[in-house]
Amino acid sequence: MIPKYNIGDTVSSNGIIGSVSAIELDSMITANVQPYYVVSMEYGKELLPESSLQLTGIVSSIKRLIS
Repeated sequence: MIPKYNIGDTVSSNGIIGSVSAIELDSMITANVQPYYVVSMEYGKELLPESSLQLTGIVSSIKRLIS
């Protein structure tokens, strides 16, 4: 499985913006096979599924269009 986001991308989850600091590809978290991301937010780090994240920021959007 190829992760949708890369380390360093600026993402948001429920309106809270953070930066991806690590990618966890362990399918043992749930039966659903999707990557989980360690997102550094203003209040700490969280482990979030790919389905709950959205790409934010102009630089990240341009980088996504190029690749």
